[in-house]
Amino acid sequence: MPVEKHSTYFNMLDVLKEKGCPYCRLSDKSAHSYFDAFLFENVTDREVSKKLRSSGGFCREHSAKFLEFNDTLGAAIVYESLIYDLLNEKKESLSLKSGACPACAVSKEAEERHLKTFEPYFAEPEFAEAYLVSEGFCISHLKLLLPKIKKESVLKKVIEKERQTLEKLHSELLEFLRKNDYRFSKEEWGAEKDSWRRAIGKFVGERKVRQKSL
Repeated sequence: MPVEKHSTYFNMLDVLKEKGCPYCRLSDKSAHSYFDAFLFENVTDREVSKKLRSSGGFCREHSAKFLEFNDTLGAAIVYESLIYDLLNEKKESLSLKSGACPACAVSKEAEERHLKTFEPYFAEPEFAEAYLVSEGFCISHLKLLLPKIKKESVLKKVIEKERQTLEKLHSELLEFLRKNDYRFSKEEWGAEKDSWRRAIGKFVGERKVRQKSL
């Protein structure tokens, strides 16, 4: 039976054509949409503000995402409220809240939705082909995906694909190391030039590697 091709399907299909882990891309896109809406219409919303203040602000990763928008007024409104809350605690103590980051909750919900739909979508030739020629998933997301795949045939293809991706990356790392040997240092760089960075991204996700320092 053909799968229902709603927005989740097409979102996944689109990111499979991009570089890097598709789930990292989707997580980043969902966070981007969250902040886009937050800054456009929710930054002064009392209920949204209350929820954010109860969480103690955004996590480190999503604070970096917030900075990318360069919305100085929105940032000032948000963090004035957060600091106001801290200053209105008893002077002899600071009640440092550590609730769930609201942007994390949005990204996690989108991530879970796309993880659950991978197996049924894989039955579609268009989707399967897009995945098999993609760069595959980061290790963090692969750990979440594999337990959700119940069909042995699909699981076998995914593992084979991911092993091929890792073998290619491993070969590029070896070539990177070889060209760092003074005997071969005059050779032209190829795809292996940024293999060290892609290797880190393969384990923790590209956004963690690209994240701005705070």
